[in-house]
Amino acid sequence: MNPQKGLVIFGTLRDPALMALVLGRDLDPYESEWAVLTGHSVRWAKGQNFPLLVTDKAGAAKGLRFTRLSAQDYARLDYYEGLFGYRRRDVGVMDASGTWHKAEVYWPIAAQWEPGVLWDYDTWHREFGAQNLIAAADRMAGFDAAPETVRHIAQRRVYENFFAVDEYDLQFRKFAGGFSPTVERAVFVGGQSAIVLPYDPVRDRVLVVEQFRAGAYGAGDDAPWTIEPIA
Repeated sequence: MNPQKGLVIFGTLRDPALMALVLGRDLDPYESEWAVLTGHSVRWAKGQNFPLLVTDKAGAAKGLRFTRLSAQDYARLDYYEGLFGYRRRDVGVMDASGTWHKAEVYWPIAAQWEPGVLWDYDTWHREFGAQNLIAAADRMAGFDAAPETVRHIAQRRVYENFFAVDEYDLQFRKFAGGFSPTVERAVFVGGQSAIVLPYDPVRDRVLVVEQFRAGAYGAGDDAPWTIEPIA
């Protein structure tokens, strides 16, 4: 349990059906209360169907504060939010009576999306709530799919530009039993794309592109222009 802090939810997990699905249990209607985080606002991610909690000096973000979550609840929430690149961070919130509380919120590890206009829960729930439940059920199916084999200790984004590099502190299960000491590992984070190869059956030709590639140049290639399918 983590009664000293509690967890405040500002986005899609305000949907009780989604929260119950992620937690894997029914919600007690009295286990949460409204709280406000000043200096922040909840906004649509531009071009996406989900919200972002962002710093906003003139803002006041309203969310649900949970104070009776179990260790298993936190593990499931961390798993779900971690799939989107979110980790918990400390904040201070005010409840309806004006009392200040220490709390935690989920915050993106890196600025992956650009904030847009103010987010509206009712609009999101009407347009995307049902499909979000289907997607969340699929994602949470992986939580109990296998016994714990890796312990996630910490994560840092040490470089971000055209691509990114993340460093992880973690422990992994050994074949002899038990877990390894904490090790540091670096992971290359790149974008994903689909390959399209246009074909003209009349001329029996395919369309490819020739372009400069910094990777080939960095590897010492004298002709760092590569011929590739369209991504």
